[in-house]
Amino acid sequence: MTPGDPIIVMFGKQEVLRCRPGAFLQKFGEPVLPSGPALARLFGRFSFFVDGFNDRPEEVYAIPEVRRFYRTLLRRWPAWFYFADLRTESLLMMTACVMDDFDAVARHGHSRTTLALEPTLLLKFISRGFEPMNRMFERAGASEEDIYRRTVEIFRYYGLPSGSESSSCGDRSSG
Repeated sequence: MTPGDPIIVMFGKQEVLRCRPGAFLQKFGEPVLPSGPALARLFGRFSFFVDGFNDRPEEVYAIPEVRRFYRTLLRRWPAWFYFADLRTESLLMMTACVMDDFDAVARHGHSRTTLALEPTLLLKFISRGFEPMNRMFERAGASEEDIYRRTVEIFRYYGLPSGSESSSCGDRSSG
């Protein structure tokens, strides 16, 4: 399975402040999602953003209202790993919003902040995300190989070892 053209989801400031992703869920909530090839066409295409917070000095993942909104979205729409476009930083920002612990370091002279997620909490977050992801893959009629490939991609996206790297220690060939 390969992602198609991006689907950009922009949540407005009022949606975020009211903590109501209802319009999005009416279109993409699990009860109304298609199955089979129609669901497979949605795989890996979604990038999520919030609008209306540019006047705030903090990074988007540090804004309490945005954090609360993404936590609500995760509870009501947990299959982020199936739908997220891993070619963007969108999933990383969403992840930071729902994490209880992270470090953000701004370096003098750099316009970007470096984000570090606590590894143990990140692994717990990732492990909780696999069941809803797998459910979507099964609903789409995907293979076990597709599920495995995406699992490896998720680990790599977060900069974690995926277990798929080969090493001479793990070589089972006889010789």
